[in-house]
Amino acid sequence: MLGPGVEKTLGRRRYLFFSALCAGCSMLVFLAVSWGKGNVFLGYSTIIFGILVAQAIFFPDSVISLFAFFPLKMKHAALLLGAVELYLTISQEGHYAVHAAHVCGALAAFFYLRSSQWWSAFKARKKIVPDRQAIPKPISRKSRGDIPREL
Repeated sequence: MLGPGVEKTLGRRRYLFFSALCAGCSMLVFLAVSWGKGNVFLGYSTIIFGILVAQAIFFPDSVISLFAFFPLKMKHAALLLGAVELYLTISQEGHYAVHAAHVCGALAAFFYLRSSQWWSAFKARKKIVPDRQAIPKPISRKSRGDIPREL
């Protein structure tokens, strides 16, 4: 439901890198949080949280049915689910290391997408800025004798 739009927007290679980045960062956080407990975690849920954040960034006003009954805009759903995961991480009840991995997957997605947007904007801005000497001076209306005054 969420992945195809994000994959189409990012392209297949960037989508695969994006998924691997979300999974790798969350695995590192999970191992750091559950150090010495002998737990190992590998799942797709951290990538789902990354895709949720990407969907909220690319399509913020699209509507999703949360728990099949509550229609929410994607930007609000991502914030709500992120807040729930952050609460479950901080409360340290149950499997808080898994919830920390979910939060890390979402944060990795957010920072990756924002940094790529900033970098793209920076590169585009660099290309657009013209050389000051190459800009032609505007022609004033008075110097254009061939244009009728009615215009």
